Amino acid sequence: MDFSLQELKTLRAIQPREDRSKEYDGLYSIPTLQEIIDLAQTESKRLGRTIGIYPETKHPSWHCSLGLALEPALLEALQATGWQGREAPVFIQSFESGNLRWLRERSDYKLIQLIAGAGIREDGTVIPWSVPETTAGCELYPVGAMPKDYTTVAAFEEIAQYADGIGPWKRWIVSARPDPERGGDAALEPTSFIRLAHATNLVVHPWTFRNEAKELLTDYEGSPETEYQEYQQFYALGVDGVFSDFPDTARAARDK
Repeated sequence: MDFSLQELKTLRAIQPREDRSKEYDGLYSIPTLQEIIDLAQTESKRLGRTIGIYPETKHPSWHCSLGLALEPALLEALQATGWQGREAPVFIQSFESGNLRWLRERSDYKLIQLIAGAGIREDGTVIPWSVPETTAGCELYPVGAMPKDYTTVAAFEEIAQYADGIGPWKRWIVSARPDPERGGDAALEPTSFIRLAHATNLVVHPWTFRNEAKELLTDYEGSPETEYQEYQQFYALGVDGVFSDFPDTARAARDK
């Protein structure tokens, strides 16, 4: 069933996680992209510093197959704001590569190839997550197969042809193994992911960092500042930024 914007605006945001505060439940409506852009630009002027946006195109091939391609509308909205070119405070991210290749041919915005994982093998290597090259009924995007092996520079060279960076599941950088004694998962030695990405001039923005103890590897436990330790490890490894549900913690850890 389709809903109009007016109908969607009657809804209010609710915190879905039981282990997080509900104090903001019901206070805020679903924002449009234009409202988010307006907020970023207004706060940039008020604070005297640049605040950007980092939109993700969700399931682009599927939307395209329905005749609802996201990318033309996204470019139109961004260009109407005056944000254009490489210096615009905008990153566009996607788990698919076909739409990023399409965007690269038509814009200079910074593009980020998201990389998920379907789990971790017994040896600690990540199982690649399969994403569509294209979907039947969508002829807008070029075919774009994703690499599955990120242990050689070739995969990163392929992505560097159309993207400016990679947003990997953080286990591509620091994987884990079961830690029965402490009832969780323990960290393995960092991989070569960041080094190989930087060798091809790709920035690295891993996801998703969270504060809750159950989200952390056992290596980060036992400290009054446990939630900082994961961030600090990744910063020390050379990430260029992180996705976090707690950006205040991410920044505090960076500045310590």
